[in-house]
Amino acid sequence: MSKESLSSIYEVQKFSWIWIVLVLMLGTLLRLYDLGTESYWSDEMYTVYEVQQTIPQVIESGRLDQPPGYYIPFHFWVQIFGLSEAGTRSFSTLAGVASIFILYLVGKELFGHGVGLLSAFLMSISEFQIYYSQTARFYSLFEFTTLLSFLFFILSLRRKQYLYFILNGAASIFMVYSNVFGLFVLAAQNLFSFLYWKKYKEMAVAWLACQVLIVLAMAPYFYPLLFGASGVEDAAVLNIGNIPPPSLLHPFYAMYRFLLPFRRESGWDLVFVSYAIAGTLLLAGTWFYASRQEKSSWIDSARGSLSSLDDVTELSEKLVLLGFWLLFPILLPFIVSILMIPIYKVYYTINAAPALYLLLALIMVHARKAVPLLVSLGTVTIMIVPGLVYFYVTDFNPQVRDAAKYVYESPDSGDLIVYVPDGDFGFQNDIEQRLFEWYYEGALPGCSMVGWLKDDVSISGALTQCIAGHDRFWVVIPDSQTESSIRYKSFFLDPGQGAMQLIKEEKFIGLSTYLFELKK
Repeated sequence: MSKESLSSIYEVQKFSWIWIVLVLMLGTLLRLYDLGTESYWSDEMYTVYEVQQTIPQVIESGRLDQPPGYYIPFHFWVQIFGLSEAGTRSFSTLAGVASIFILYLVGKELFGHGVGLLSAFLMSISEFQIYYSQTARFYSLFEFTTLLSFLFFILSLRRKQYLYFILNGAASIFMVYSNVFGLFVLAAQNLFSFLYWKKYKEMAVAWLACQVLIVLAMAPYFYPLLFGASGVEDAAVLNIGNIPPPSLLHPFYAMYRFLLPFRRESGWDLVFVSYAIAGTLLLAGTWFYASRQEKSSWIDSARGSLSSLDDVTELSEKLVLLGFWLLFPILLPFIVSILMIPIYKVYYTINAAPALYLLLALIMVHARKAVPLLVSLGTVTIMIVPGLVYFYVTDFNPQVRDAAKYVYESPDSGDLIVYVPDGDFGFQNDIEQRLFEWYYEGALPGCSMVGWLKDDVSISGALTQCIAGHDRFWVVIPDSQTESSIRYKSFFLDPGQGAMQLIKEEKFIGLSTYLFELKK
């Protein structure tokens, strides 16, 4: 190879590394900004209490959807960085930033530097990714371990080295121990291996050995949970929770959320305006680019894009892999939810998102002869950024810290604080109380109601026991649309309520506080 060729390759690689460093810096800044500003929410509080246990307790109390692959490293993390909001959430931030880099490596390995860089950029500015990189939960680590599993899976097949099979097995075990939904990723990889076994048959023994290793590593923890005395269905209910069945739109909604902004309370106006601007840029930019060339020249360029897509069809194997990666973590739990028991949640499908970023980046790179890359990239960015701005200027978590301060500083003190649950999950009925008391500096005792009470008579009886011996009491109710929250709010705010009278109320983002007094 000539010196000129070596120099050219060096320059390309040098600039690729410069760009990926810039993308990583952008992703890091977006994930660190306002990291500790908002209060914990209930799921994060569950994580905080769980991680304060000893390692044996963490392993023993782990659940089907939250095995110890997340809590064990997180346990050591909080020993160093503490239990503040920024300290705990930074663990997810680190996993989120690392995921951007691993996605770049996957894209580069499959399709080259350009696709790897663009897909990493899309992940870095995704509101969905940023939100879960700022949440003290397992989602970000789950996605990171999935990316590691796919990276080593791809390398093991392409390089045909036993080391990568070993690394793939280790990453896959880590993935499933981060969340049991990693099993759907293993299903995707195994089906792909089966479809292309003729091409990779010389590595079949290594691959089978890897799968046996994964099963053996999973069995001690998951077998008792799945096939214990309660049975598979009851184990899913007890360990994953009472999840409502998904609608047919949920899989499409998941792919929308991976990239585009969540509407939230902002209404559709901002979303539609940004989409209209993006569409105008796409049409105007493409027209301007075409007008700078002769008509025949632009048509030839467009045909060149199509011919490059013909080249992509030769890479159908890679596209099949991406298709499995995108669809299996979404469709398999969706199908299980429809046919057996609801287990589908959009955030459980987060590990499918990198495949979508890779596919979009691949399309943008191969369409650049017809639509300039700057135009397509600008179009996508305009669709994302307004929602991202709204995400940063608006508080979304329940502002429990402010509510606790209000109750503590209120001159109209009560005798007791009654906590209303935000759901019917039996394993965390007191989590709202734990969350409030994390911020509450006062000495008032608390009492948690339960989420499965269905009528006013049952609620009244439970409340009577809860407030026995007290005349004045606070009630903290989540402002959510769960059946439990609506039912309790209807009970307490019923104008015909004869046993107690409302003295004062104060609303906060995500929850409200009410001071009641029993009528004499």
